[in-house]
Amino acid sequence: MDYSIDELWRCYAILRRLFGGTKAGEDALRNIYIPTGFLLRDKPFALFDLVVRNGKGVVARVSELILSRGYSIANITTPGIVTSGMNKGRLFILVEDCDETCGRELAEALRRDLKDIVLSVEYISAFNSYVFPRNMVLYFIDARANVFTHGLLREGFREMYTYLSSTPGLESHVQSALRNMGKGIGRHLFKRWNMRIEDAGGFEEYVKQGLRFFEAIYNAMGLASRVRAYTEDYINYVIEVVDNWECSALSEAGLTTMPQITLGIIEGYLGGLLGKRVVATEEKHIRGPGESCVYTAKSLESLIE
Repeated sequence: MDYSIDELWRCYAILRRLFGGTKAGEDALRNIYIPTGFLLRDKPFALFDLVVRNGKGVVARVSELILSRGYSIANITTPGIVTSGMNKGRLFILVEDCDETCGRELAEALRRDLKDIVLSVEYISAFNSYVFPRNMVLYFIDARANVFTHGLLREGFREMYTYLSSTPGLESHVQSALRNMGKGIGRHLFKRWNMRIEDAGGFEEYVKQGLRFFEAIYNAMGLASRVRAYTEDYINYVIEVVDNWECSALSEAGLTTMPQITLGIIEGYLGGLLGKRVVATEEKHIRGPGESCVYTAKSLESLIE
């Protein structure tokens, strides 16, 4: 399967490591990196999680069965040994253009036709989604990560603002705290990855690559369905965010306040990129799915460390 450079950037967050459940397993797998998440864009896919007997030709037989039915395999991963005796193993197989019906039929065929080697089969079908199989440790930018769903965030905002409404005088302080939390996230994203964009060849190209990385990383973290960041004068910046997570959470909770964490992320990231103090504002607030929030940011004086 071929990916464009842009798609590879956007998939960069889908990584990484599986540790065994025991100390021995951790030692054996400490330096082995494997995919723990998958994304196929604009098409359905099915991810099969198989437990198989450990032996020669097992992967080939499983692959041949899938290919013989006219499907294309995008990824095969062997994430470790199931038992200490090493007589069983796991396989993750990602199949392109495979919807729920396809997934069910292939799972049934694997159980029926390869029952001598396939001990169990489970599958997940999805469209334009990240899939993180169970029993995995998600690594994002080489650091262990947690996943918060939009539902969790929505309820968190609801609880926080319900408390604020019953405690007058705290709102401005909490909004400032959220803005600063966002700035910290933005600065970390830049500092952790600025070595990938600092040798771009000239300030304008450096900024363009920095904005491109911001688009990719914001999308890869699941904070939006699409992001576009650009500038015409390298002083004023525009960031368009479709289905922004924070706006959606606020809207679902019936809140009209500005998305302070988002504004902080923009200020923190661009501040690190430009080496200047950056102030971001919201120009357009999301009103429904598929719509864009629009933010503007302006670089001011140089930062004094």
